[in-house]
Amino acid sequence: VVIQQLGLALGIPLVIVFLLLLALDWPPDVESLLRSIKVVGGVGAFIFFVLLPIALLVTFAGGYEMEYRLNERGIGGRTVGRTAKRNAIVNFLLILSGRPTAMGAGMAAQARQVEYVAWKDVQRVEADPKRRLITLKKGRWPLMVVACDEAHYDAVLQEAQAAVIRNEKPSHRSSSRASR
Repeated sequence: VVIQQLGLALGIPLVIVFLLLLALDWPPDVESLLRSIKVVGGVGAFIFFVLLPIALLVTFAGGYEMEYRLNERGIGGRTVGRTAKRNAIVNFLLILSGRPTAMGAGMAAQARQVEYVAWKDVQRVEADPKRRLITLKKGRWPLMVVACDEAHYDAVLQEAQAAVIRNEKPSHRSSSRASR
């Protein structure tokens, strides 16, 4: 999930750079098109094959520790251990950086350190048994991605699917109102 999101976050700017390079050489010819492809391809390859693996190793070398708690009303997740400490330090340094964009990114990242989703809001569940990921969705949009260990995956998946089934059933009150 993280790699896919990073791919989008880095891929979109590369497409924009490509379009800007083409615009600077307008009208484009074969030579300018090839030059733009080489520049963007070289930068993209460097980012994806050199910088991204280094960043992922530094950031996630010890794993990403999350703790989830679920009950009859919903599921909550929060970072714990070294992950929580590392995230707090990085976000604090971003706030001290004096750069508004970095500060905003740090505050937005800190806001997602603790998540909660009420079962009543879950309309759909997507499961990835290979990676033991359960995505709770409302409409098309993901509300939370739950990463489970092997021991808890089936139980969490069953609870999430049961919540979807409960949410699909019309309540007794709403059906009696409809008949009036």
